[in-house]
Amino acid sequence: MAFCFWSLLSSKRTLEPVVSKVLLFFLGCVILFVVISMFKVYDDSNFVINYQDNLEKLVTNFVCYYKNNINELLKKFYLGSIDKMEIRLFSDKDLLSDIPYKLGDFAGFFNNNGVNCYININGKKSEDDIIKAIMHEIVHHIYRFYIESDTTNRIIWFDEGLAMNFSLQNDKYNDDDNFKEFLVNKIFSIKSIPCINDLNHGGSFVNDNYNGYDLSYLIVRYLIETNSQMDFYFIMKDKDLIKSIGNNALESAMKYYKNKYFNTLNIK
Repeated sequence: MAFCFWSLLSSKRTLEPVVSKVLLFFLGCVILFVVISMFKVYDDSNFVINYQDNLEKLVTNFVCYYKNNINELLKKFYLGSIDKMEIRLFSDKDLLSDIPYKLGDFAGFFNNNGVNCYININGKKSEDDIIKAIMHEIVHHIYRFYIESDTTNRIIWFDEGLAMNFSLQNDKYNDDDNFKEFLVNKIFSIKSIPCINDLNHGGSFVNDNYNGYDLSYLIVRYLIETNSQMDFYFIMKDKDLIKSIGNNALESAMKYYKNKYFNTLNIK
Protein backbone atom coordinates (compact mmCIF):
# COMPACT_ATOMS: atom_id res chain seq x y z
CA MET A 1 0.00 0.00 0.00
CA ALA A 2 2.77 2.37 0.93
CA PHE A 3 4.56 1.39 -2.27
CA CYS A 4 1.48 2.24 -4.33
CA PHE A 5 1.08 5.60 -2.56
CA TRP A 6 4.67 6.66 -3.08
CA SER A 7 4.61 5.37 -6.65
CA LEU A 8 1.51 7.46 -7.35
CA LEU A 9 3.01 10.51 -5.65
CA SER A 10 6.25 10.08 -7.55
CA SER A 11 4.33 9.63 -10.79
CA LYS A 12 2.33 12.81 -10.08
CA ARG A 13 5.50 14.79 -9.50
CA THR A 14 6.92 13.42 -12.73
CA LEU A 15 3.79 14.22 -14.68
CA GLU A 16 3.41 17.80 -13.42
CA PRO A 17 6.04 19.30 -15.80
CA VAL A 18 4.60 17.29 -18.69
CA VAL A 19 1.04 18.39 -17.93
CA SER A 20 2.22 22.01 -17.65
CA LYS A 21 3.96 21.81 -21.02
CA VAL A 22 0.89 20.24 -22.62
CA LEU A 23 -1.37 22.94 -21.18
CA LEU A 24 1.00 25.67 -22.35
CA PHE A 25 1.10 24.09 -25.81
CA PHE A 26 -2.70 24.01 -26.08
CA LEU A 27 -2.93 27.55 -24.70
CA GLY A 28 -0.45 28.66 -27.34
CA CYS A 29 -2.49 26.92 -30.02
CA VAL A 30 -5.66 28.66 -28.84
CA ILE A 31 -3.93 32.07 -28.87
CA LEU A 32 -2.47 31.37 -32.31
CA PHE A 33 -5.89 30.33 -33.60
CA VAL A 34 -7.47 33.51 -32.24
CA VAL A 35 -4.77 35.68 -33.81
CA ILE A 36 -4.96 33.87 -37.16
CA SER A 37 -8.75 34.13 -37.18
CA MET A 38 -8.40 37.91 -36.85
CA PHE A 39 -6.65 38.06 -40.23
CA LYS A 40 -7.76 37.65 -43.81
CA VAL A 41 -5.47 36.79 -46.71
CA TYR A 42 -5.12 38.29 -50.17
CA ASP A 43 -2.83 36.26 -52.40
CA ASP A 44 -1.74 36.88 -55.98
CA SER A 45 1.45 36.79 -58.05
CA ASN A 46 2.76 40.04 -56.52
CA PHE A 47 2.32 39.41 -52.81
CA VAL A 48 0.47 37.68 -50.05
CA ILE A 49 -1.21 40.19 -47.76
CA ASN A 50 -2.28 39.20 -44.26
CA TYR A 51 -4.59 41.87 -42.90
CA GLN A 52 -7.10 42.44 -40.16
CA ASP A 53 -10.74 42.32 -41.17
CA ASN A 54 -11.41 46.06 -40.76
CA LEU A 55 -8.73 46.86 -43.35
CA GLU A 56 -10.37 45.04 -46.26
CA LYS A 57 -11.43 48.15 -48.20
CA LEU A 58 -7.94 49.62 -47.78
CA VAL A 59 -6.36 46.40 -49.07
CA THR A 60 -8.62 46.38 -52.14
CA ASN A 61 -7.64 49.94 -53.01
CA PHE A 62 -3.97 49.36 -52.19
CA VAL A 63 -3.79 46.38 -54.57
CA CYS A 64 -5.29 48.52 -57.33
CA TYR A 65 -2.83 51.36 -56.65
CA TYR A 66 0.13 48.96 -56.53
CA LYS A 67 -0.74 47.32 -59.84
CA ASN A 68 -1.13 50.72 -61.50
CA ASN A 69 2.23 52.02 -60.25
CA ILE A 70 4.63 49.12 -59.67
CA ASN A 71 6.00 48.93 -63.23
CA GLU A 72 6.92 52.61 -63.21
CA LEU A 73 8.56 52.19 -59.81
CA LEU A 74 10.60 49.20 -60.96
CA LYS A 75 11.82 51.15 -64.00
CA LYS A 76 13.38 53.70 -61.65
CA PHE A 77 15.39 50.86 -60.12
CA TYR A 78 16.15 49.29 -63.54
CA LEU A 79 14.32 46.16 -62.41
CA GLY A 80 12.01 44.02 -64.52
CA SER A 81 10.40 42.27 -61.57
CA ILE A 82 10.82 41.44 -57.89
CA ASP A 83 10.04 38.35 -55.85
CA LYS A 84 6.65 37.84 -54.32
CA MET A 85 6.40 39.86 -51.11
CA GLU A 86 4.78 39.27 -47.76
CA ILE A 87 2.77 42.21 -46.44
CA ARG A 88 1.18 42.23 -43.00
CA LEU A 89 -1.24 45.00 -42.06
CA PHE A 90 -2.30 45.51 -38.45
CA SER A 91 -4.99 47.75 -37.02
CA ASP A 92 -4.60 46.42 -33.46
CA LYS A 93 -1.53 47.97 -31.84
CA ASP A 94 -1.60 45.34 -29.08
CA LEU A 95 -0.32 42.85 -31.65
CA LEU A 96 2.80 45.02 -31.93
CA SER A 97 3.53 45.35 -28.23
CA ASP A 98 7.22 44.59 -28.75
CA ILE A 99 7.78 47.78 -30.80
CA PRO A 100 10.16 49.95 -28.72
CA TYR A 101 8.57 53.31 -29.53
CA LYS A 102 5.17 54.97 -29.44
CA LEU A 103 2.99 54.21 -32.44
CA GLY A 104 1.30 57.07 -34.27
CA ASP A 105 -1.40 56.76 -36.92
CA PHE A 106 0.96 54.73 -39.11
CA ALA A 107 4.14 52.76 -38.55
CA GLY A 108 6.01 50.71 -41.11
CA PHE A 109 8.80 48.15 -40.93
CA PHE A 110 10.56 46.33 -43.75
CA ASN A 111 12.63 43.14 -43.96
CA ASN A 112 13.95 40.74 -46.58
CA ASN A 113 10.51 39.16 -47.08
CA GLY A 114 8.44 42.31 -47.36
CA VAL A 115 6.82 44.86 -45.06
CA ASN A 116 4.71 45.12 -41.90
CA CYS A 117 2.51 48.13 -41.21
CA TYR A 118 0.37 49.36 -38.34
CA ILE A 119 -2.60 51.51 -39.35
CA ASN A 120 -4.81 53.47 -36.99
CA ILE A 121 -8.15 53.30 -38.78
CA ASN A 122 -9.46 56.15 -36.63
CA GLY A 123 -6.43 58.34 -37.24
CA LYS A 124 -6.05 61.52 -39.26
CA LYS A 125 -4.30 59.99 -42.30
CA SER A 126 -6.40 59.69 -45.44
CA GLU A 127 -6.62 56.37 -47.26
CA ASP A 128 -4.48 57.80 -50.06
CA ASP A 129 -1.80 58.81 -47.53
CA ILE A 130 -1.84 55.33 -45.97
CA ILE A 131 -1.53 53.58 -49.33
CA LYS A 132 1.46 55.73 -50.25
CA ALA A 133 2.97 55.12 -46.80
CA ILE A 134 2.78 51.36 -47.49
CA MET A 135 4.48 52.01 -50.84
CA HIS A 136 7.13 53.98 -48.92
CA GLU A 137 7.99 50.80 -47.01
CA ILE A 138 8.00 48.78 -50.23
CA VAL A 139 10.53 51.23 -51.71
CA HIS A 140 12.72 50.63 -48.64
CA HIS A 141 12.40 46.88 -49.18
CA ILE A 142 13.31 47.06 -52.88
CA TYR A 143 16.23 49.41 -52.33
CA ARG A 144 17.68 47.39 -49.46
CA PHE A 145 17.40 43.93 -50.98
CA TYR A 146 17.72 44.56 -54.73
CA ILE A 147 19.89 47.66 -55.19
CA GLU A 148 22.19 48.30 -52.24
CA SER A 149 25.51 46.49 -52.59
CA ASP A 150 26.20 47.05 -48.89
CA THR A 151 23.18 46.61 -46.61
CA THR A 152 25.05 47.68 -43.48
CA ASN A 153 25.42 51.25 -42.24
CA ARG A 154 22.13 52.54 -43.59
CA ILE A 155 22.31 56.15 -44.79
CA ILE A 156 19.06 57.44 -43.35
CA TRP A 157 18.64 60.66 -45.31
CA PHE A 158 19.11 58.98 -48.68
CA ASP A 159 16.99 55.94 -47.85
CA GLU A 160 14.12 58.08 -46.54
CA GLY A 161 14.42 60.64 -49.32
CA LEU A 162 14.34 57.89 -51.92
CA ALA A 163 11.21 56.38 -50.36
CA MET A 164 9.52 59.79 -50.11
CA ASN A 165 10.16 60.51 -53.79
CA PHE A 166 9.58 57.09 -55.33
CA SER A 167 6.42 56.36 -53.32
CA LEU A 168 4.89 59.62 -54.58
CA GLN A 169 4.01 60.60 -51.00
CA ASN A 170 4.76 64.22 -51.84
CA ASP A 171 3.28 64.27 -55.33
CA LYS A 172 1.32 67.40 -54.35
CA TYR A 173 4.66 69.19 -54.60
CA ASN A 174 4.75 68.50 -58.33
CA ASP A 175 2.70 71.67 -58.44
CA ASP A 176 5.13 74.60 -58.41
CA ASP A 177 3.02 76.77 -56.12
CA ASN A 178 2.71 73.99 -53.54
CA PHE A 179 6.41 73.25 -53.78
CA LYS A 180 7.38 76.89 -53.31
CA GLU A 181 5.16 77.06 -50.24
CA PHE A 182 6.91 73.92 -48.95
CA LEU A 183 10.31 75.54 -49.51
CA VAL A 184 9.37 78.75 -47.71
CA ASN A 185 7.65 77.14 -44.72
CA LYS A 186 9.70 73.99 -44.17
CA ILE A 187 13.13 74.52 -45.71
CA PHE A 188 14.19 78.17 -45.86
CA SER A 189 12.74 78.76 -42.40
CA ILE A 190 15.26 76.40 -40.76
CA LYS A 191 17.29 78.27 -38.13
CA SER A 192 20.39 76.07 -38.21
CA ILE A 193 21.29 73.70 -41.02
CA PRO A 194 22.19 70.21 -39.76
CA CYS A 195 24.87 67.92 -41.18
CA ILE A 196 22.66 65.59 -43.17
CA ASN A 197 25.02 62.62 -42.83
CA ASP A 198 24.68 62.78 -39.04
CA LEU A 199 20.90 62.45 -39.02
CA ASN A 200 19.42 59.30 -37.56
CA HIS A 201 15.94 58.27 -36.54
CA GLY A 202 15.00 59.72 -33.19
CA GLY A 203 15.23 63.20 -31.73
CA SER A 204 17.79 64.38 -34.27
CA PHE A 205 15.59 63.49 -37.22
CA VAL A 206 12.38 65.34 -36.39
CA ASN A 207 12.51 68.28 -33.99
CA ASP A 208 11.37 71.88 -33.53
CA ASN A 209 13.98 73.17 -36.00
CA TYR A 210 13.42 70.81 -38.95
CA ASN A 211 11.80 67.61 -40.15
CA GLY A 212 14.33 65.09 -41.42
CA TYR A 213 11.81 63.60 -43.84
CA ASP A 214 11.34 67.00 -45.48
CA LEU A 215 15.10 67.54 -45.76
CA SER A 216 15.63 64.03 -47.12
CA TYR A 217 12.85 64.46 -49.67
CA LEU A 218 14.30 67.77 -50.82
CA ILE A 219 17.85 66.51 -51.29
CA VAL A 220 16.88 63.36 -53.18
CA ARG A 221 14.48 65.37 -55.34
CA TYR A 222 17.38 67.70 -56.11
CA LEU A 223 19.62 64.74 -57.03
CA ILE A 224 16.93 63.28 -59.29
CA GLU A 225 16.42 66.63 -61.03
CA THR A 226 20.12 67.34 -61.55
CA ASN A 227 21.24 63.88 -62.68
CA SER A 228 20.25 61.59 -65.53
CA GLN A 229 18.26 58.51 -64.54
CA MET A 230 21.30 56.31 -65.13
CA ASP A 231 23.60 58.58 -63.12
CA PHE A 232 21.12 58.59 -60.26
CA TYR A 233 20.99 54.78 -60.41
CA PHE A 234 24.77 54.67 -59.95
CA ILE A 235 24.44 57.05 -57.01
CA MET A 236 21.89 54.67 -55.43
CA LYS A 237 24.38 51.82 -55.60
CA ASP A 238 27.42 53.68 -54.23
CA LYS A 239 27.29 54.41 -50.49
CA ASP A 240 30.66 56.11 -50.45
CA LEU A 241 29.44 58.50 -53.12
CA ILE A 242 26.19 59.09 -51.22
CA LYS A 243 28.11 59.96 -48.06
CA SER A 244 30.36 62.29 -50.02
CA ILE A 245 27.34 64.00 -51.57
CA GLY A 246 25.78 64.27 -48.11
CA ASN A 247 28.59 66.50 -46.86
CA ASN A 248 27.07 69.54 -48.58
CA ALA A 249 23.92 68.17 -50.23
CA LEU A 250 21.44 70.20 -48.18
CA GLU A 251 23.21 73.48 -48.83
CA SER A 252 23.47 72.65 -52.55
CA ALA A 253 19.80 71.74 -52.79
CA MET A 254 18.69 74.90 -50.98
CA LYS A 255 20.85 77.06 -53.24
CA TYR A 256 19.57 75.29 -56.36
CA TYR A 257 15.90 75.79 -55.49
CA LYS A 258 16.42 79.33 -54.27
CA ASN A 259 17.92 80.22 -57.65
CA LYS A 260 15.22 78.30 -59.52
CA TYR A 261 12.20 79.78 -57.77
CA PHE A 262 13.25 82.77 -55.68
CA ASN A 263 16.18 84.44 -57.38
CA THR A 264 14.38 87.80 -57.24
CA LEU A 265 13.34 87.46 -53.60
CA ASN A 266 15.30 88.11 -50.43
CA ILE A 267 15.22 84.56 -49.05
CA LYS A 268 18.32 83.47 -47.16
